[in-house]
Amino acid sequence: MLICRSKALSKYTKYKFIFINGIHTEKHQSRQKLIDVTRKVDGKYGVCCLLVDSKMVFSPLHVISAIEHAARASVDGKRDLKVEISLYLLATTQISEALEKVLSEGSRDFCVLILAEDENSAHAAFREITEILEGSVHPDLVETHTRDKLRCQEEAYGIKLDASHNEVERTLLEKIAISRL
Repeated sequence: MLICRSKALSKYTKYKFIFINGIHTEKHQSRQKLIDVTRKVDGKYGVCCLLVDSKMVFSPLHVISAIEHAARASVDGKRDLKVEISLYLLATTQISEALEKVLSEGSRDFCVLILAEDENSAHAAFREITEILEGSVHPDLVETHTRDKLRCQEEAYGIKLDASHNEVERTLLEKIAISRL
């Protein structure tokens, strides 16, 4: 679990904190149910919650960078913050592709991203999501790199992941930074 205060996030949105944790669900959940759960939690706790297939998350820094870039991009209000986060996570401009990959049908391992005004709201929202989805907490899903996960990331990001962790992360962060130029 990671929770951090973000100056960039608070400059461009009402949120101050980024909360990241992993959950595993035993039951398959439809994409629509997952979206409905996040909307419910958003409204109840005043947060912005996004479930992301854990295969699409390389590291906490990858997530934080995507969220901060998305916050800047969403200032004009043309796109929803969750859509912007999805686009930046995948370093793409293709909305349908990003939304499909960020919340893959059939996934049971998720990184839960919560943007909140305070830490208590983030923790409460995470507990509720975990409870509703009957999930178990797995913080390692944010950074674990299985062979299958690396293969999915190579395909999604178009970069070879046989380099060192730091080199891959740096390349991915560069792709995020220039993806919308």
